[in-house]
Amino acid sequence: MNCVAKYLLVAVAALLSVGEVAAQRSLPITRHKAGGIVRNDTIVIARDTTSERYRYVEALKLLHISRDTVRGYALLREMIASDSSYAPAHHSLATSAMRHNPAMALRHAESAYRSDTTSLWYAKSYGEALMQNRMMEQAIEQYRRIVELEPKNPENYYILAWLLSREGRYDEGIELIATSETLFGRIDALAELKLFMLYRTGQTLLAEREARMAYEANPSEDNMERLGEMYAANKKDSLAEQLYIEAVRRDSLSARNLLRLGEYYYQRKQMTPYMKVMVQIIALPDWDFDMKYKAVKTLVDDRQMYNAYVFDIAQMILSLYKQYPEKPEALDLLGSHYIYMSDIESCLTLYKRHLTDEPPREEYYIAVIDIHNYLEQYDSVAHYTQRALDIFPTSPTLHLHRGATQQIKGDLMGCIRSFERAEQMATNDTLRGEILGYIGDVYHSIRERREALDRAGVRRDTSRYPVRMSAAKARQRSYMYYEKALLYYYDNAAVLNNYAYFLSLEGSQLERAEQMASRAVELDRNASNLDTYAWILHLRGEHAEAQRLMRQALALDEGESADLQMHYGDILYALENYALAKSYWQRALQYGAEREAVEFRLGLLERDVKPKMQYNTER
Repeated sequence: MNCVAKYLLVAVAALLSVGEVAAQRSLPITRHKAGGIVRNDTIVIARDTTSERYRYVEALKLLHISRDTVRGYALLREMIASDSSYAPAHHSLATSAMRHNPAMALRHAESAYRSDTTSLWYAKSYGEALMQNRMMEQAIEQYRRIVELEPKNPENYYILAWLLSREGRYDEGIELIATSETLFGRIDALAELKLFMLYRTGQTLLAEREARMAYEANPSEDNMERLGEMYAANKKDSLAEQLYIEAVRRDSLSARNLLRLGEYYYQRKQMTPYMKVMVQIIALPDWDFDMKYKAVKTLVDDRQMYNAYVFDIAQMILSLYKQYPEKPEALDLLGSHYIYMSDIESCLTLYKRHLTDEPPREEYYIAVIDIHNYLEQYDSVAHYTQRALDIFPTSPTLHLHRGATQQIKGDLMGCIRSFERAEQMATNDTLRGEILGYIGDVYHSIRERREALDRAGVRRDTSRYPVRMSAAKARQRSYMYYEKALLYYYDNAAVLNNYAYFLSLEGSQLERAEQMASRAVELDRNASNLDTYAWILHLRGEHAEAQRLMRQALALDEGESADLQMHYGDILYALENYALAKSYWQRALQYGAEREAVEFRLGLLERDVKPKMQYNTER
């Protein structure tokens, strides 16, 4: 019976009990008059609109027929104001407030129950309100009374058992469920709760028996899972594994069965069978892509796992890609796997195959460009960069790629033009600052080229990509772009480091250079940044601090930089540690430092002189 019908039935019953009717009515009455003339007259019977029951029925009609909650609740509150003990009004207000205002529901439910403690409806409403207000101990006592009022309803036993379980009173709950089983036999919901409480009290063998009985009565997935958990709790791993394998055998397409078996192997660190199960899970056609991708990505990101089970993981990656070739995430996983396996050609073929996808994706073109760049196939880089630009002409990333390729080829002016177009299309100040820094670096490269030509006595650049700019002008533009870059994005560690180092080579603005180098190290504590900071401190006479920082730089240096070895040797020489300075200068020579610069320093040691050194070497 729905709520409206139930309330109307209550209303009708209330009316009948006091002889009221739903509307005014007239009763015909025969009256005799003198002369034998008979005429009909009527007596009007008026309903009592002040009756509490009448007003209560009106309130219910407003609430459940007219849906006028404002007037309906107002009428109920008026009734309570005139008679605070009128239980039906309290009960209705409690029911309506149970979800959105538990505190108010509790007040009204308690008032209704106190007015009539024999009413099962009021008792249950009060019990529910106690639970809604997290008053669990009182709720337990209330449901004990409800069980006494209605001992043949198993739902009451379940709620009371659940409350006992929630409060950790497992022994009482187990005893209550045993009583219910005597009255009603085995009920699944109560049996499940009993199993849980047996397990929590350490009675795992009894819990296993309960789980086995449930599974034998109904071999559902839920019951099988509980039985497997109880086998595992009692260290009967072989039985648990056999149970899970049997479930997979019965339904090999069930993600739940496979996940359960996989979790079993994973918890026991049995990774070989776990991987086999994962291969099956990823191949399931109806399992969510995001879940599959997350599972495979987790395995790929764990390099130790990836190395040990690379073929199983490769099978998962291929399976994912075959099912979802349109998903960029699946494509990237497969491409990354090819690179991991050093199969660059397969990776290139994969991304080229998707260049015709609709809509086209810029990142696929960038992947193709990057691979050709890695393979030093610069004509192909130029070709695919142009193809991409035809589709994405406003992409700053593609213009940066073009500029980088031009820089590698030696076309420095072309590179600058590409970078300037990228800067015009930059969508935020951070990117704009980075690009301006790149332009500053290229102008520094022009300066270096021009200075090298000047040292060689070559007045005109006759290379394939000549530059028509003096070293002084290139220096000016380089520093101008560094200044612009820092205006847009000051915390650009690369610009701070390069600008500081180039100033230090000139021995100018060393205080500002030190500030920039210090900030670069704060942002990115790598070997190059530490070397610059240490070198500037050394130039400013702070040799001990420079030595400390250079030790850190050398520890982080993975490229065996000749510059770092040479700089450390110079710092040691300034500290008069000549033997160690000689060792590092010789090591710098082995790493590719200019022989002339190294021999000059070694000559100082052989002549046992210590002139003030003119530090004008370049990195």
